[in-house]
Amino acid sequence: MKFSPSRYFALALIAAFAIRLVIADNVQAGTYIIRSCNVPGSAKAPVGPWKWEYAYHSVGFDDCSSGGGFGFAFHNQSIMTRVSSAALLLERETSGPKSAVAIRRVKLWLTARLSGTGSFLYVVTRTSTSGSSTQTDVFGPPGGDTLTDPIVSPVLPVNTKAYRVALACSGSSWDDCYPTNRRPLEIRGAEVTLEEEAVPTASITGGTAVAGGSQSGLRSVSYVGKDDESGVAKIEALLSDTVVGSRDLRGECSYADIAACPSSGSGDLIVDTRGVPDGSHPLRLRATDAAGNSSVVQAMGPVRVANGSATRLTARYAATSRRTLTTAYGKRVSISGRLTDSSGRALRNAQVQVQHRLAIAGADTRDRGVVSTDGDGRWSYSLRKNVSSRDLKFRYGSSSAVLRLKVRAAAVFRVSLGGTLVRYGGRVLSKPLPNRKMRVFVQGRAKGASWQTFATPRANRRGRFSGRYRLRVRRPGVTLQFRVRVRAARDYPFAPGSSGALSRVVR
Repeated sequence: MKFSPSRYFALALIAAFAIRLVIADNVQAGTYIIRSCNVPGSAKAPVGPWKWEYAYHSVGFDDCSSGGGFGFAFHNQSIMTRVSSAALLLERETSGPKSAVAIRRVKLWLTARLSGTGSFLYVVTRTSTSGSSTQTDVFGPPGGDTLTDPIVSPVLPVNTKAYRVALACSGSSWDDCYPTNRRPLEIRGAEVTLEEEAVPTASITGGTAVAGGSQSGLRSVSYVGKDDESGVAKIEALLSDTVVGSRDLRGECSYADIAACPSSGSGDLIVDTRGVPDGSHPLRLRATDAAGNSSVVQAMGPVRVANGSATRLTARYAATSRRTLTTAYGKRVSISGRLTDSSGRALRNAQVQVQHRLAIAGADTRDRGVVSTDGDGRWSYSLRKNVSSRDLKFRYGSSSAVLRLKVRAAAVFRVSLGGTLVRYGGRVLSKPLPNRKMRVFVQGRAKGASWQTFATPRANRRGRFSGRYRLRVRRPGVTLQFRVRVRAARDYPFAPGSSGALSRVVR
């Protein structure tokens, strides 16, 4: 359906961005998500950046705080005239003509009450503030109430600046339309993935760590961080490549507006010089925005660290004293440890750096933040559920502790047995899956005997597999057991694992 002003008019919901575009060389754009109103599984949120543009006969409503949605209602009569229109506008006020933020994906939980409108529901995307538009039908034809759960856009072009959800009075004549509901379009929740190409700025403004001379113990560095797009989410101080101080600002971030975090922040960071060996180290300040983009600024001169004592760092799993833990997929893993100096005295308020390396060939070691010690030098760290096998390294200065985590692969399995025909299927749960289609091993046995593989289907990219097998011999009354086995591979970060055994009686 092509948009024609002579054919389609009235009720429109518009999401428009007109934001300054700033591109930094050699910077990969980061993404972040903002949510409005009542997105399933998320806390209630305000309408956020959505704004109403009122029109004749219509008025905006906002029931987000009471668990409803937002949209437009008509006054005393339900009418969509050929000359009126109404809109919701999602835009960013900027002083310049461009922005570094673009729309990459939109999810909308909405109700479209099409009866009486004569319209399809459609979306219009625009690639710039004055660029070309693309229109796509979402659903139709008119009639009845339609609830989508949700409408999910494809990944949009990198320069998409506007997204319009529209419901129009259509038809060959210029007659008015009469919706049978006063609220023909209601958005109950909106989730927008945004992409930012700009990086935040940071500066070092003072502090005892840059005062010159030898430095030891806990020092300070004063900072200013700024990001006019997604906002400042984290500030970190580094000596050489070690994080020795940080301030996480994400607790101040609403993720309910285009500026998801505060646009600026300043203060003092505590710098723990005990986290690096004695000697000269460059001092750097790293600012990270809500989209994950970072910039680094370096102090004029190096910091000369002279603590004169070694440290000792320990780490252990809560479930065992061994350095290697094998666990089932989906279980939470807790780790604890302690940091002391060479005399056994606790180092409090120290920041222990955490690093992960996935158990696949050629994987890189990646920083995963820091944990802080308490007054007794103790620290703790938890991994979220459904993690894969990996090596965990905890580092403080020249001291480190390495733990190995092995997670068994998991799968769900179903099987039916009719005569000699075995039908089976299932899904591999433990992800990420390999890029290739992985092979699984379907096994069976007489109860008490050893397992035998009788089929090796390949799972698709979602981990699903199915097939059938004909028994060679039928023995009525005999109980057979079945399972699926998932084996280890160089590109699959899990230890071998199996589904539970299912018993079936031969009839």
